[in-house]
Amino acid sequence: MDDYILKMTDIFKALSDPTRLKIIRLVATKKEKFYVGEIAEKLGITNSAVSQHLKILKNVNIVKPVREGYKVFYWINREMIETFEENIKILINMVFLPCDFDGQCSDCPKENTCHINKRN
Repeated sequence: MDDYILKMTDIFKALSDPTRLKIIRLVATKKEKFYVGEIAEKLGITNSAVSQHLKILKNVNIVKPVREGYKVFYWINREMIETFEENIKILINMVFLPCDFDGQCSDCPKENTCHINKRN
């Protein structure tokens, strides 16, 4: 599997949890940055649960941490969100482009020119 597909899969996995979607919405809609305790209080969950969710979101670059003293604040990485939106459009277009090869992608004679591999 190519890196592009793996990266998109990781992002979809990160977005597949309702609590993480709530965290993203909360952090994205506030003009200021949030720290773990504020997020936990707003969502009614523990600090450790928030930390675990933020770790997953940070690993796929959806949120960015900024340390200020003893607290770590989180921002939405808008650049990454915009790139993800563009990649979603590309992914949707890929679904509707027909492939006439029945074998594995790695055996395809068009592997180097395939629309899926152009995003590597």
